[in-house]
Amino acid sequence: MAVSLLCGAFAFQVPEQQEARQEQEPERKLEALFNAREIQKYRTEVRYKDRMEVFTDVLKRFSQLLRGQVEQKKVEELLDTLDILQSISHHALREPMPANKKELRSGEVRKLEIRIRKLIEEIEDAKSIAPYEYRVEFDESIDDLAHLRDQLLENMFGDAAKKRESEPDGDMMQFQFAPSSRAGRAQDTRYSTEISGDKFTDEEFTKIRDNQELRKRVDIFLGIAEARLTEISRRLNNEEWKPSGKGKGKDKEAEVNPLEFFTIEEMVHAYERALNSAMINIDEKVKYKLATEKDVRKSLEKLNKKINEFAPRLAPIKELALKNKDEILYRELTRAEKTTEIARKGSAFGLGAPVQ
Repeated sequence: MAVSLLCGAFAFQVPEQQEARQEQEPERKLEALFNAREIQKYRTEVRYKDRMEVFTDVLKRFSQLLRGQVEQKKVEELLDTLDILQSISHHALREPMPANKKELRSGEVRKLEIRIRKLIEEIEDAKSIAPYEYRVEFDESIDDLAHLRDQLLENMFGDAAKKRESEPDGDMMQFQFAPSSRAGRAQDTRYSTEISGDKFTDEEFTKIRDNQELRKRVDIFLGIAEARLTEISRRLNNEEWKPSGKGKGKDKEAEVNPLEFFTIEEMVHAYERALNSAMINIDEKVKYKLATEKDVRKSLEKLNKKINEFAPRLAPIKELALKNKDEILYRELTRAEKTTEIARKGSAFGLGAPVQ
């Protein structure tokens, strides 16, 4: 499809250090990846869900290592960590499927999926400290982790959908967001975004910080997403920006567009981050039982309603990316479409609908 627009951007020269790394053994043995406690637990446990719990612990440890390397700007060490994460992904993918399919939707598997989702975000943000020629290694790690996450979700929802159909009054609190179509995965993860951070305004960050309650936070994230779509639509239609009218007197006259200096690419990026943050907040409140079932349901209802409104509004942005052959915008839009679909399927499933 429009992927052909992107191919030329990645024909850069690979430096000698990167070539040397690529000539190394592409995959490391588990003994070289796990510490003594982890390898002992892995060998002791034979059940699928217990081994997935070990992989979660390992990824958590390397996630902490990665954050430290980013803070200290240790690029070479960070690249080695990315190689390790790829090997971990490969080993986890090769774990044999359990005889008891209920293990595929166990809490241990859901925790691993959430850990991978967060780790992918951390790797995206880590790109900012590395020279551009190393970006392909970041993308390869993201691709492998996303492949593992997709597989976990597909396995999980294959049985979960059947359970939901046969038990319509099942426990909604065992909710987890559904995978998007695999067709878009390769495009999304291989050609990942160059924009780092959330691209929220200071006022939005303050609102997020000051509101810990689930329903309020979900409202804030959905408001951020909607504000970006509205501003993009305004620009595409060449409409004049109008003040909100919330200010009074001189304050009203002095009101400025808070999104004025954000590019369309950055606003699509913020839209995607806001939706992903809403999903993570719901997942974590459920995981740690920090919200009532009523609040979770209300949040899912709001998310599902808004997602169905948001999805059609992405089409004109895609037309713009294709028309202008805008590689960065196309990448961001691909991610936004995928996250929108995940939120749509996941919220619907959490509310009782079978996965489609």
